[in-house]
Amino acid sequence: MINLLLNALNRDSELRLTPTVKWAALSPATIAQKERLGYPRKILTRTGAMRGSPKAVVIGKSVKITVAFPSEFHQRGTRKMTKRQILPEGRLSKTDERNITDLAVDYLEI
Repeated sequence: MINLLLNALNRDSELRLTPTVKWAALSPATIAQKERLGYPRKILTRTGAMRGSPKAVVIGKSVKITVAFPSEFHQRGTRKMTKRQILPEGRLSKTDERNITDLAVDYLEI
């Protein structure tokens, strides 16, 4: 089941478990920098190192999912960088809850 959650996170084209959270577009300066340095224009994609980094641990009745550095800056934003949340904070939206429940049901073949 844990692997299904991680696979869902990795499958998303923008590396996020909460597709209901919309991200701000890249700024013109960021687009110009990416083009100048030869990086892809996709949001949160420079080297792709974060894409394979999500890890999950079961703690009691909860699952803790982490994504490698520098995801914390994307999750919270900085003075110079717009917040682009990767993982949900607090309670999941009804849509995200339903999506995760659907993954569990498919996994358990209920």
